[in-house]
Amino acid sequence: MENKQTKKRQRGFTLMEFLFSIVIFVVAVLTSLYVLTEAHKMSQLSRERLLALNAARSTLEMIKNTPLANIDTLTQQQLDANLPTTTDVNNAPVFLLDSGTIVLNWIDDGGTLNGNLDNNDQFARITIQVTWTNRTRVQIFEITTVKSRF
Repeated sequence: MENKQTKKRQRGFTLMEFLFSIVIFVVAVLTSLYVLTEAHKMSQLSRERLLALNAARSTLEMIKNTPLANIDTLTQQQLDANLPTTTDVNNAPVFLLDSGTIVLNWIDDGGTLNGNLDNNDQFARITIQVTWTNRTRVQIFEITTVKSRF
């Protein structure tokens, strides 16, 4: 008689075994969701950094084709034209970097920050700074180069 009762008890899982397996499953699912969410965030940030790099490169090409004495005449509109855009359903431009802007700073050979560049200046150190907002954080990408008058 005792042998039959022992066999009946051993047929299925106990409640504790079942709850323990559910806890392990839930922990595994939540960990996977966390990893996927973080991977998506990092992928989005990498995409935005690549877009900022391309905007800085485009601005660098514009500066390369601009005489040194005329760099201080570049407008913000000309600089922001290098920001990556796409179009919406109404063909209106949509910026791919949220609140993106490009800032141009230079130091002439006399050491003056953002001073007037003229034909007497031999070179200038130029910094291109692309700034955008990623969720609630401000992101900055910066490239510095030297441009000579020659």
